[in-house]
Amino acid sequence: MMRFSALLVLANVVSSELSKAIFQVAARGEIACLTVNGIRRLPGLTMRLFEWDIIGPNDLLNVTTTNGGMYYLEGQEDEIGLTLFYTEVWFPCEGPVFDHCINTAYHSQCIALKERRNCHLVVEFLRIPKEKHYVEDKDKNIHNAGRYLLGYDPISRTYMKCD
Repeated sequence: MMRFSALLVLANVVSSELSKAIFQVAARGEIACLTVNGIRRLPGLTMRLFEWDIIGPNDLLNVTTTNGGMYYLEGQEDEIGLTLFYTEVWFPCEGPVFDHCINTAYHSQCIALKERRNCHLVVEFLRIPKEKHYVEDKDKNIHNAGRYLLGYDPISRTYMKCD
C-alpha cells in the first residue's frame, strides 16, 4: 500500500510538471559598449525574445529595437513542461556601432566575414529567471536585466550570422 501511495504522489508531481500552461515574461535593460570616450549606450540594435525548445527550433516571441540603448521585451508561450526564455542582441558588422565600439573580439570576428553581406555578432545574453515567469497579467513581474556591456559578460554565448 505504501508503494502504491508513493507511485500515486510521483504520478501527480510528474503530471503537474508536464501540464500545459501559458507562461509570460517581460524584461527591460540597457545595451552598451566601451568606446574611446567611455561607456556608450547603443541605439538601433535588434533585440529578440525566444522560448527555448528541447526538440525543434526555438520559438521567436518578440522583436524590438533598442531606443537610446534601452529595451523592453515581453512575450508568452503555451508550453508543456519546462519553459526557458532568453534574449539575443544583434551587433552589426558595419556602421556607427561597429565604428565606435572598441572590442577586439567583435571586430576580428566581423572582419573575418567582410566578404559576406549584412553580418552580425549575435549574443545570447539573458535567461529570464523562472521566478519572473507569470501566468496572469495581474502578476506581471518585469525582469530588470540591468546593463549588458559588449565583451564583458562572461556567460554570454556568441555566434556570427550573415544573410
